[in-house]
Amino acid sequence: MEDEEAAAVLKAVGRQIKAWREAAGMRRSELGAAIGYGEEMVSSVERGRRIPKPEFLDNADEALGRTGRSRR
Repeated sequence: MEDEEAAAVLKAVGRQIKAWREAAGMRRSELGAAIGYGEEMVSSVERGRRIPKPEFLDNADEALGRTGRSRR
C-alpha cells in the first residue's frame, strides 16, 4: 500500500510541476536549462518516474515564479 501511495504522490507532484511549467509558457527543455537539469529529468519528474531532489523543487519554484509552493 505504501508503494502505491508514494507513486500517487510522485505523480501528483509531477502533474503540478507540469501545470505550472505550461502556465509559464515554458517547454521542458527551457525549464531544465533554467534550473540546471536536463529535459529528460524534467520529463521524468513530471511523469512521476523520478523523485525530485529538494534543489530541483526549489529551482523550479523560482524559475516558475511559484516560490516555496512545491515544497509545502
